[in-house]
Amino acid sequence: MLRHITARRRVMEISRISYLAFIFAGLLFALMNTDASASAISAERAGTVARKFVVVESQTNSTVSRYWKSATVTAGPRLLNQTGMTVAYCFTISNNGRYNGYLLVSGDTNMPPVLEWSLGPCPYLRYPEQCIRALDEYKSKSGAGRCNLNLLYATPGRTLSKANMQGGKAKSDVWMDLQAVTFQTSKFPALFDPISVYKTNSTYSSAWSLLSSAGNKTNTKVKERDIDGIPYFPFFRSSHVLAAGCALANLGAMNRNEITKAYFARLGNFIEHCLCDRPDKPVSSILSAGVSNFCRMRGLPINSREFVIRNSSKHAHLDFDGFKELVDSRKPVVLTYSADPSDAKDYEHLRLRLYTTSALAYGYREDSTGKYALAYFPSVISSDTDTKTLPSVCNKPGIIYVNWDAPTAGSLAIVFERGR
Repeated sequence: MLRHITARRRVMEISRISYLAFIFAGLLFALMNTDASASAISAERAGTVARKFVVVESQTNSTVSRYWKSATVTAGPRLLNQTGMTVAYCFTISNNGRYNGYLLVSGDTNMPPVLEWSLGPCPYLRYPEQCIRALDEYKSKSGAGRCNLNLLYATPGRTLSKANMQGGKAKSDVWMDLQAVTFQTSKFPALFDPISVYKTNSTYSSAWSLLSSAGNKTNTKVKERDIDGIPYFPFFRSSHVLAAGCALANLGAMNRNEITKAYFARLGNFIEHCLCDRPDKPVSSILSAGVSNFCRMRGLPINSREFVIRNSSKHAHLDFDGFKELVDSRKPVVLTYSADPSDAKDYEHLRLRLYTTSALAYGYREDSTGKYALAYFPSVISSDTDTKTLPSVCNKPGIIYVNWDAPTAGSLAIVFERGR
């Protein structure tokens, strides 16, 4: 009898221990899962990541090292979503007091650590000043009172601002397109929320660990390639026209002795379409159809292929490996980034101009910090200079390394190729 009681007690003790172990494991899993699902980045940690990134790139990129070696990293403005959460921290890099580029560090570990970087001018510093001047003019005309200006990061190359007007005769939210310095007092557009897309940080955990760790040495494999000889036209008509025009000029679409601005004006007439019966979208850009008609008129056989990068299953998909194959084959890619959430499900909307921007991707870089497309963003150009060719990395305006996984509601890739 005593033997049975002792055995029963042992079973109960083992069951209690197993139960406690199960509870402990469950709590541990919950903690781990909570950390993985969402982890906001503080300004201090973002600064550590920015400084380490500058060190890593200086050690792995000889051209960048000339500008960033022993550089100083300075915190700039925060870029938010509509709810006020930090999507990215902007940092500028200087050497001996001279500006030498910028980078955006993500505000959440669920996103890739570095969204974009460049040795060129920082649009997130230049445009807000213009918007503030535009706001001051608007306030004087409307009688609006105080206002707070927030920068909203919607997609690479497309940043809007939201100004909350308080007091005075007008009480409303004013939203502005930073690049165009235009503003409206109508209903704020339903912008894409980049943070909501990323559900797990497992994909980017190694990059975050590398860039959050102390120390100056890093062993990282780098693969980089760019297409040389791509024409570079540093003036602005629209990003769609400029990006496509550079790609087509590389294929011989620009006639000899043709005036550059006339070439882009003619191309724009084919790409840009008036939708006057739709007040919300009076102008759109349809690249594939416009380019095809433009080249047909010039007797140049050009074929186009379209790919969807994210959030669509209706058309051919292009991943980073596929993009690298195109660059290795010396085929530049026009990337169209969207900030409109409907574009994630509506392929036709992705072709439209509203809340979108285009860039010419002519190179790539892949290292332990992420996968980047080397892209020319005409939307950050502000002055006219002579035609040149795109360099691999330099402090020219518009040349940006944009993370392939940078937040976008929808991304469309178009490749133009010579036909027979």
